[in-house]
Amino acid sequence: MTFVGRKIARAKWENKTENIDENEIPADAVTVDLKTVRNTLSFWKCGDGRQSTSELHNPLLAMASEADRIDKVELVWIDLNEFEKLNIITKETDGVTPVTILRQTHINFCDLDLVRHGKIVELIAAALKDGRYYRFTRHEVRTLLAEAVGGSLVKLEDLKEKVQVEITPILNP
Repeated sequence: MTFVGRKIARAKWENKTENIDENEIPADAVTVDLKTVRNTLSFWKCGDGRQSTSELHNPLLAMASEADRIDKVELVWIDLNEFEKLNIITKETDGVTPVTILRQTHINFCDLDLVRHGKIVELIAAALKDGRYYRFTRHEVRTLLAEAVGGSLVKLEDLKEKVQVEITPILNP
C-alpha cells in the first residue's frame, strides 16, 4: 500500500460559515489548495500507511526545500489505490525539488476535468475528517531542512536565499 501526500491549508477546509455546514467543502479550500496546472495535480509519495511523522518527512522535505521561505506545513495523505479506484490517471514524473533523491517520488494526477477534480476534493475532505493530516511547525520544517543539508541530502546553495539565511545559524552554531 502506497500513500501520497499534498500540502494543504487545513483551516480553509474547516472554515464553515452560517451557510456552509460541516458536510460541505468551502470553495476557498479547493481554489487555494488544489489549483491545477494543465489539468494536472501534484502529489508526493509518502510511505506505506503507518504514517508516522518520519514517513511524511520525504514529501515535506521535497516541498520545503523548494519553497521561498520556511513556514509551517500541513500535509494530508491518501491511499494511492483510492485514486486508482476512481479511474484517475496517474503519471510518475520527476518532481521539482533540489533534493535529487526525492525527485522520483513525485506523482501527478492527470487529465483532470471538473468531475475527476471533484473526486480528489472529496478524497482530501474524507482524509481530513479521518485525521489523516499532520501539521509540521515552522521549527520542525527548519530543523528538517538543516538536517538534510547536514546529511548531504541537499546543498545549502540549492535552497532559496531566505531559507539559507534561516538554517545557516543551525548549521554553524
